[in-house]
Amino acid sequence: IGGEIRMSAGASSAGAVGGRFSVESGDSTSGSSGEVLLRSVDAATGSGLMVLSTGAATAGPTGKIQIGSGASTGARAGDVYVTSGTGTVGNGGEIYMSAGHATAAGGAVGGRFTVESGDSTAGSSGEVLIRSVDAVSGSGMMVLSTGAATTGDTGRFTLGTGTTASGRGGDV
Repeated sequence: IGGEIRMSAGASSAGAVGGRFSVESGDSTSGSSGEVLLRSVDAATGSGLMVLSTGAATAGPTGKIQIGSGASTGARAGDVYVTSGTGTVGNGGEIYMSAGHATAAGGAVGGRFTVESGDSTAGSSGEVLIRSVDAVSGSGMMVLSTGAATTGDTGRFTLGTGTTASGRGGDV
């Protein structure tokens, strides 16, 4: 096994906050800022695992994870891509996203999962495209469904367009 590199910010006790750990690229006064590459490299029998996670908490909420591009005042904002690997022999990799589950008694609710387009103060909001793409021997299945319930009602499923104060309502 190759050598291990471990970097850690300072610990804290007595209700104080632990140290901050920052990794950032260099800035530029006349061009683009530098790149930050965080990855598991290629290997013969499988590349390594990569985990991006906040720690657990015994009292109080756990930390947030925010992934996004910066704002731009003079050009188009940056894109964010989440992609899985291509399989040249087997299947392509899966992308699994899930909101948190609740285990507390008393009607606690699981986390909300939201997918929405960006808004605009001067034009239309962005598009949301959810689809199974084209393929040679059959495109993939797509399921939009609420979950089952052992006691109580199952979830409601609503499909519709928004309202408008001056204009034609959208088609469904």
